[in-house]
Amino acid sequence: MIATVRRPGPVPGADHGLLADGMLPARVKELTTGRGVDRVLEVAFGAHADTDLEMLAVGGVIAAYATDEARPAIPFWQLGFSNVTVHFLGSDDFPAEAKRTAAAELSAAAAAGDLVHPIAHRFPLEDIAAAHEAAESGGAGGRVLIVPGL
Repeated sequence: MIATVRRPGPVPGADHGLLADGMLPARVKELTTGRGVDRVLEVAFGAHADTDLEMLAVGGVIAAYATDEARPAIPFWQLGFSNVTVHFLGSDDFPAEAKRTAAAELSAAAAAGDLVHPIAHRFPLEDIAAAHEAAESGGAGGRVLIVPGL
């Protein structure tokens, strides 16, 4: 599994953590000996559709669960010529059993210590504006938490 990151550092559960920068597609192609990846899990479909195409193997799949634009442009011909399948996922539509299974697996992973997220800052609720500023700056170096009663 190849994960993308904004800052260098290990990604629990991933074989590789690559910086999400202009060199990402080239690095992915290098790691896959030019083939590309079979699947992309996408959080910003509109912003990353072209980059996803550069990284995908022929016949690959993009599973998009969010986008930065309500009506993103879709590179139809490039998707078609590469035989790419795009799945648009909305968690509201997942069956209840799938949500229960996911919650149980995530809880088990957390209990086992397999989910590790560095915490950069903790803010009391009354400092929520400062917490947002820290998170939006992109340089926090980890998660920004709001802790009521801190």
